[in-house]
Amino acid sequence: MELYRERMRDAHDLTHVLTGYGRDGLGELCLLAFMHAHNRNPAAALIVLMSLNRMPRPARRAVFEAWRNGRKARWLQDQDFEALLPRPLDEVRRELQIATPSLYPMAMP
Repeated sequence: MELYRERMRDAHDLTHVLTGYGRDGLGELCLLAFMHAHNRNPAAALIVLMSLNRMPRPARRAVFEAWRNGRKARWLQDQDFEALLPRPLDEVRRELQIATPSLYPMAMP
């Protein structure tokens, strides 16, 4: 169980790097939206939806872009992250079809 928890934590941190979303509040919401496109986790959707009302328009647009980017990306849950680590980030993003967020950096305060 401990190995599973550590793997999930590490995978979460690695998806921040892969997707380009930071560890700030908006970055976490964008990552939740991105990952919801993969796993359809209703709890993630609820967190994102409840947060949208409190966000300025540019931040909402960044969250929706993250969800769209997640729909286009390859499935991440089965990736061998250890094998991907030594490879160039741009190459891995291309292979996994992860688009660079364009609205997230502009929505940052």
